[in-house]
Order: sequence, then structure tokens, then C-alpha cells
Amino acid sequence: MNTINLTIEDDDGYETEIHLPAHYIVCPRCEGNGTHNHPDIGGNGFTSSEWDECCAGDPDFPEEYFRGTYDVQCTECKGARVILDVDEDRFTDIQRKAWEDHCQHLFEMHQERRYQERMGF
Repeated sequence: MNTINLTIEDDDGYETEIHLPAHYIVCPRCEGNGTHNHPDIGGNGFTSSEWDECCAGDPDFPEEYFRGTYDVQCTECKGARVILDVDEDRFTDIQRKAWEDHCQHLFEMHQERRYQERMGF
């Protein structure tokens, strides 16, 4: 059985490792291709003016781009095309509570970080 290990810390700083059931899913980063666009070359897409600039400077660029010449190995799955993901359908009550607490903790950390960014910290 596949598992993902989750280390949780209680209010006293005591750490406990929980083993969560897991299953493989298609990698959401590369959508199962094992590669994705290089982040420095259209990683977030192109504006029309950026695309025109790239194509004007290199007439072979469009063909090479769509062929995947500039792709890199997926940073999420390392080319495996799948990743382990928790299988919440197989959680015990204790695992579900630990997972919910963990997710709540991550959400609160994210909210705090966003607040600090807004405040200029």
C-alpha cells in the first residue's frame, strides 16, 4: 500500500508522524507529459507582442516551441508523469483529523503570509 508520511506538531512542539493512504494521480503540473514549458520561455504564456517579438527574431521559433524543443523535465513529478496524492476515501478517523488539522494549519500560514505581504513586511 502506498503512503504519504505527514509529520504533525502539537501545541507543545511534540512531533508525530502519521502515515496517510495514497494513490497515484496524473501529475497536474505537466498533465502527464513528463515535461512542461521552460519557465523562462513562455512559462506563464506569451502576450501577443512577446510572441511577435520571439517569432520576428527567430522564424523557426514557433515550430520549435510547439514541438517542445524548449520543454524541461517536470519539476513536480521529475518526468514520472504521476505523483502520489492522499487517498481521503481510505482515511481512518484519526488520519482524517490529522489531515484536516494539517490543511487548516497550511491555510492559516498562507493567510498570515498574504497579510504580511499586504502590510509590506
